[in-house]
Amino acid sequence: MSNAYSPRLRNICASAAAQLGMTGFVRPSGTYFFVSGPAYETAAESAMIRLLGGDAVGMSTVPEVQAARHAGMEVLGLSLISNVVVLPGDESATPANHLEVLQATQAREKDVMALVVRVIDRIAEADPGPPPPPPPPLAAVQSKRGAAEDEVATRLRNTDVSLLTPMDAMRLLVELKTLLL
Repeated sequence: MSNAYSPRLRNICASAAAQLGMTGFVRPSGTYFFVSGPAYETAAESAMIRLLGGDAVGMSTVPEVQAARHAGMEVLGLSLISNVVVLPGDESATPANHLEVLQATQAREKDVMALVVRVIDRIAEADPGPPPPPPPPLAAVQSKRGAAEDEVATRLRNTDVSLLTPMDAMRLLVELKTLLL
């Protein structure tokens, strides 16, 4: 997917990181590679990703970004790098494990929270958004809402959610949300 992330939001995030003195660990850009989980990348996958220009790899973000862009949302991606990649020939390296990821996450928890709060504040300052449109007549809303709720209920009854991939589930949620708006 090209141009998935908003340049405006990336600039706001980079500025917020600079204000908080986080330029040492916040990178304003990079190439994120997605691998399906739940499994850490293999040494061979890591070598391939590095060869293709990857800066980071993970098991999330991409499906959510695709769903958000499909829904017309402006997207900012934040990823906390939580483990060191093991490359072929790195016999002394310890493969990634869940404990290492949890420890890295806990170590940066306050920094990430401060950054997210500052980014949200900066977005609100930069663009408070347009004024809300006047509400439609109540009868029209109730009629439309009732029909949409019926459609959502029918779709859910006819969908075996246990068979959905995470991406399909996100698409279904976006479609259902669209029906209810």
